[in-house]
Amino acid sequence: MNRESDGRPGRFPAGGRPGSVGRVGAGPVRVTECVSELGRWDEAERAADLRLRRYVHGYFATSSSLVRLARERHLPAAEVPMVLNFGAPHAQVDAGSSRCAQRLDGAWVTGLQTRYHLSEATGQRSFMVVRFTPLGAHLFLRTAMDALTGQTVLLGQVDPALAALVSSHVMAARGWAQRFDAIERLIGRRVAPAAAPAA
Repeated sequence: MNRESDGRPGRFPAGGRPGSVGRVGAGPVRVTECVSELGRWDEAERAADLRLRRYVHGYFATSSSLVRLARERHLPAAEVPMVLNFGAPHAQVDAGSSRCAQRLDGAWVTGLQTRYHLSEATGQRSFMVVRFTPLGAHLFLRTAMDALTGQTVLLGQVDPALAALVSSHVMAARGWAQRFDAIERLIGRRVAPAAAPAA
């Protein structure tokens, strides 16, 4: 299975069955369920709170059971995704290199890219993506964006204390809606304290 993404990890082709839409936190969480010969997957997506739109576009999450290898091509985009993984590790392949695939687990950040990269997956997957703007990523990570450009880096290597916060606040939450709420509160406290969504 090969597919192309617009820069947001985990975007499966259209054609799934519309699921429920429930209002949680800043806005509706849109859930889509998809089943095909490739396997089964569920997607959940929510836009960021209006007060945080300068810093984060929104949140995406998926759980899937793939019976065939999925290879994704992630195109450069004007956003900095942070991935929080709850399932099997991911494998990322540098499209311009002969190096072995990079194994990714826990939480990681992909800086702004100048070329596409590939990822491969099969079996059980469960992860969410925080779609930061470059400004939001800079303020949240408190790291210069040029230090991350063209790289995918484990969050613990960027800031161990922040990785521990994300783990205790978000990774420990149950359900996508609760995880979206937890990361949004943490983002608000770090990038715009006056605009932080209420607990």
